[in-house]
Amino acid sequence: MRPSKPVLPPGQDAARAAVSTRSQDVPTAAQLAGQVRALAAELQALRQSSSWRLTAPLRRAAAGRLSPRAAAGEAQAAYNAWLQRHLAEEPPPDPAASGPAPRISIVMPVYDPDPRWLRAAIDSVRAQSHAEWQLCIADDASTRPEVPALLAAYAAADARIRWVRRTANGHISAASNSALDLATGDWIALLDQDDLLAPHALRWVAREIQAHPRARLIYSDEDKVDASGRHFAPHFKPDWNAELLRSQNFVSHLGVYDARLVRELGGFRPGLEGAQDHDLVLRVSERLGGDAVRHIPRILYHWRAHAGSTAGQAAGGAKAYAEEAGRRAVQAHLDRLGRTDMALATPYGYRVKPRFFQAPPAVSVVVVGAQGAEGLQATARALVQRTAYPLYEIVLLDLDGSDGTRSALAGWCAQPGFAVVSRDAGEAVPSALRRAVAAAGGTLLCWMRAGLAPCDADWLDELAGRALQDEVGVVGGQVLDAQGRVADGALLLDAGRVAVPAFAGERPGEGGYFNRGSLAQQFSAVSGGFALLRRAAYEQAGGFGDNPASFRLAFVDLCLRLGAAGLRTVWSPYAECVQVLPAQAGPDDDPTDELRFMTTRWRDVLARDPFHNPHLAPGRLAFDARRAAADHEGAE
Repeated sequence: MRPSKPVLPPGQDAARAAVSTRSQDVPTAAQLAGQVRALAAELQALRQSSSWRLTAPLRRAAAGRLSPRAAAGEAQAAYNAWLQRHLAEEPPPDPAASGPAPRISIVMPVYDPDPRWLRAAIDSVRAQSHAEWQLCIADDASTRPEVPALLAAYAAADARIRWVRRTANGHISAASNSALDLATGDWIALLDQDDLLAPHALRWVAREIQAHPRARLIYSDEDKVDASGRHFAPHFKPDWNAELLRSQNFVSHLGVYDARLVRELGGFRPGLEGAQDHDLVLRVSERLGGDAVRHIPRILYHWRAHAGSTAGQAAGGAKAYAEEAGRRAVQAHLDRLGRTDMALATPYGYRVKPRFFQAPPAVSVVVVGAQGAEGLQATARALVQRTAYPLYEIVLLDLDGSDGTRSALAGWCAQPGFAVVSRDAGEAVPSALRRAVAAAGGTLLCWMRAGLAPCDADWLDELAGRALQDEVGVVGGQVLDAQGRVADGALLLDAGRVAVPAFAGERPGEGGYFNRGSLAQQFSAVSGGFALLRRAAYEQAGGFGDNPASFRLAFVDLCLRLGAAGLRTVWSPYAECVQVLPAQAGPDDDPTDELRFMTTRWRDVLARDPFHNPHLAPGRLAFDARRAAADHEGAE
């Protein structure tokens, strides 16, 4: 079929805009989506209000739970216990490690620091169990006289400490470059003037360098520390995630770079103060493949939180100027890659918005339904009403295949821009999926569960624009339930359940764990209930095989095969749809033998999802310190 603008059959036209044929009073998909978003906004405002915070103890008491203060204290105590054990662990010998111990030069720009925090930062370096380090400090013309005196005293006491005093204040990029000029090591680590390294931080890094000679960039997990020494907000990061890096600088601390590469790139760029580290890692990433980046899933860095620091700021606080610098760094990165996308700042990070300057390719939207015609028809109507993309067709895939469903869909076949594929009696689901692809004429294949409706008219522009990148295999969007909560979309791998929704139950716009619920990024898999991929990528991966036989797991299997072929699976929160009819379970959805097939085929991949973190709860982007502490004690 040649894609063309879909036209609804007589009686199903957009003017009537009835989501369901059961009643003329049922709201349209657009109206329902708007109502859901409005209610979600109202509820979010309520939850952020003073009255909600003040009455929280009463609500928890009424529910028979701990007060917020008691619960927070209990969680803090559990994290402290876990962290002490975690920090005491020394890296075991690695049989793959080879070569001499690497020298790591630590770059530290300094300007008018609190002497307490500066001493603590330097002492954390001197306390390292890895002795091959060099601390390179550039004082950016501090006005406090005790600063140069303190630095001179430390340099006199330890020959591994070098420092220079700049004659004029040049801001953090210039100061960082002055410190970089002092470095003689093969590796460059970044340390802020008031932060702390964990005792074995450099030893863990050195082990990674020796075990992985192709590495050029290494980063670790981190947490925050306040003036009282309380550690909190642990950031357990994913492995290398190029898409997330364009949304936020998740690499941050502890970041360790190949010194030669940093110098080839010209060091830190003046004019991007506040986002100079993000700019550096973006430029470094352009030179590297994923195998040159190593993630150490350990807390090796403690970010000082105080009133003037980035770690301690509230939204719109002390270093809000960094937001615009970061946006410009991301835009410059996109420009260097030759992409036409636009970088936008959001409350949670950065959004890369696709822009089309040529005729967009044709898209075939395959609507998958398994329980009659109503859901298929509702989604088809919603698509016509809420799709601004200029060139698409709709393929209704009827997995029910009953006479009644076929009859109800008969009128759609003759309409421009529509096709209907019905599953034959006894036909396996993968076979019907392959026939739907054969009936589709688009360069891009979009999959959507019956009973869903887009929330915004530019949803298809978002998915298609991201899928057109050569390195991308599939792009998934976000599915909301009728209450406005996340129901499906990005998936986390799980050894027993194969894949589970990463943000289930969350509300859009709440951010989630380190704002990951509001930022585009890579995952190992996305739900086939709302996703799009290039036909070429589909064919490269071999399409849908005969196993697994359920649509849900078949799409997860397709994502994993795309990943094995070197293509990215990307999730975007900026393409949303809402469930306007109850969710449909397809034939053979996740039976025991299908799960067994997947856990056997993908055993090693399911055991360690690279876009999750081993310290986070299985199947959830959340850290449970009490569970982690119990697991640690059990291992002993």
